[in-house]
Amino acid sequence: MANRSAASSGRKRRFTVLTAVSLATAVVLAACGSSKKSTTSSSSSPSNAVKADASLPPVLVGFINQEAGASGAYPQPHAAAQAAVDYINAELGGVDKHPLKLDVCVTDGTAASSQKCAGQMVTDKVLFVTGGLDTQLPTQYPTLDAAGIPYIGGVPISSTDYNAKNASFFVAGGAATYPGLAAYILKFMPNAKKVGVLANENGSAVALAAVTKPLEAANVKLTTVKVPNTQADWLAPFAQVKDNDAIAVTIGAPNCISLAKARASQQSTVPVVSVSTCYSKATIDGAGQNGLDGWIVNQYFDDPAGDTADAKLYQRVMKQYGGPNVDMGGFAPIAFSDVVTFTNNALKPIGFDKLTTKAVVDKVRDPAGGKVFMGPDYKCGAADAPYTAICNYQLQFFKVKAGALTAGTGFIDIAPTIRGLPKG
Repeated sequence: MANRSAASSGRKRRFTVLTAVSLATAVVLAACGSSKKSTTSSSSSPSNAVKADASLPPVLVGFINQEAGASGAYPQPHAAAQAAVDYINAELGGVDKHPLKLDVCVTDGTAASSQKCAGQMVTDKVLFVTGGLDTQLPTQYPTLDAAGIPYIGGVPISSTDYNAKNASFFVAGGAATYPGLAAYILKFMPNAKKVGVLANENGSAVALAAVTKPLEAANVKLTTVKVPNTQADWLAPFAQVKDNDAIAVTIGAPNCISLAKARASQQSTVPVVSVSTCYSKATIDGAGQNGLDGWIVNQYFDDPAGDTADAKLYQRVMKQYGGPNVDMGGFAPIAFSDVVTFTNNALKPIGFDKLTTKAVVDKVRDPAGGKVFMGPDYKCGAADAPYTAICNYQLQFFKVKAGALTAGTGFIDIAPTIRGLPKG
């Protein structure tokens, strides 16, 4: 080794998995929190648990996460990644009894802090880097690339991330969530001939085009309204789109509360198809328990608060190793899933004695692919993939009722919709 030195439909679901992350929306995501509900199993480790040996050299993995700054603070991924590591070491024997260890570096939303963290990873000679969310992620690549350190997991934010030559992302970020809105409308709302689109004025033009272009290509009539993210009263913007067959929403989380209140005040039942920044504890608390009824939100995973085996494991491990008050929402499910995914699909199959950076990259990007924890299968580097660094373009969509996720669609591949977008 190179671095030995250092969901069932109808059940209430309330953990938030934020899928629509872009640099334009990252500022407003900090308000998103976890849910009130937590379903857990036993808080004790299973009797057949195998512990890693703390006296053995660790498998050192870098972890960079933004936890301060004006563009947002996201502490949930750090807690979730550490809970996953503690679980792997306490119950799964680490990697051939060698403990998995995170080399943590915190950024503050500035390029300088991200570059400093990348330098720390080089100095500490990590096997590879993973992360939660960093709005300055692209500034890490030059330093990491020069040292031959890949980035595996985390949240891709920009087109630079989507095609980063030494990155592999198990979730697609905004690359899929925005065109996913169009894909849902075209697949599940075939009679929607008129669609209103609500976006923030300072939002990404690329993200907006990813919603509108597939709909225009299908001859859907669009009414696009751009609204300042400082807009307090959303009655006027809502009035401009309320008579459509559906509304697609790419606005920031605080705006979602005002939009939900405006829609409810008009007793409107027009379906709202939204990126999941609009589904959060903060939004539900602000809009009221029924304020998001009739909304459809996209997610990367099976519902983390649901009843699948992976979801129940997530709930139990987060409570046991993260503490009774751990926040299971925000970006926590992504970071937790990443750690378990690269451990299950790469670190353990390779084994400690043969563990090198190249071996990990080759295993992650094996044409046979693998399985995302709580999610679908993934395959990195497919010849027809829209982006070179994205390994999974699948999303689920859930209807919101009484503040909970219901009626999941199952995973839908958004790649065909992305391929149909105009280039440039």
